[in-house]
Amino acid sequence: MNLDRTIHTMQVDASIDKDIERITCSVAEGAHFLGIGTTKMWELVHSGELTTFKIGRRTLIPKKSISEFIELRISLSAKNID
Repeated sequence: MNLDRTIHTMQVDASIDKDIERITCSVAEGAHFLGIGTTKMWELVHSGELTTFKIGRRTLIPKKSISEFIELRISLSAKNID
């Protein structure tokens, strides 16, 4: 009986995870999203161009920060073209 309850709980937890969209990513995930290497991503983090925060030893980047970074880069590129 306990095994059935455990399996059911795991299935419920898995279905909940599918419904929740993460609002943060790791530095490696952020690099993947931007199509750049992790070294360049760490440069952006250390320069302050991306907002980050730490939980324990883990550095997290709000996805909103990545979106804002992209928007800024696009607007700067458009200004340089004109």
